[in-house]
Amino acid sequence: MIVGGGVSYRPVAPLLLALDVKWINYSGTRGFEQKNWAMTASGPFVQGFGWRDIWTVSLGAQYKVTPAFAVRAGYNYGGNPISAGQQFFNVFAPAIVRHHLTAGAGYELTRRLGLNFSYYHAFAAEQSGAFISNGTGAVPINQPIPGTRITNRLHENSVAVQITYKF
Repeated sequence: MIVGGGVSYRPVAPLLLALDVKWINYSGTRGFEQKNWAMTASGPFVQGFGWRDIWTVSLGAQYKVTPAFAVRAGYNYGGNPISAGQQFFNVFAPAIVRHHLTAGAGYELTRRLGLNFSYYHAFAAEQSGAFISNGTGAVPINQPIPGTRITNRLHENSVAVQITYKF
């Protein structure tokens, strides 16, 4: 579940400012709420990602250079849903980035047809934790294995081109 809200303000005709706030309920989402290993007759399995709930705040601006051409920019801050003790289970989904910037432009080719371009940058983040025992060795299940370390690093750049059609 995501609960969010936002406001926008137009201080002058060509400029639109926006603020959005969201709460993301990872702890109540299947696959994210449980954590660590679970033991079954056929062996251990990972129960889930073990993510915490987070808040995000987004700020954006759009400036209409002409009635058909707009430039856009934005910033987003999101909390880190993954604790250090869960890094081992989140190697394939290291959602640890907190700061994001966006930039873009849009052009209305006709009254119904538009072309948009955007760039997204997620600033580098890093978090470490120990390997967690699955209980098949000398270390009990769900306990850190002494002397081990796993580090997740993530940064991202993305470009998108979009064609829109208004019905």
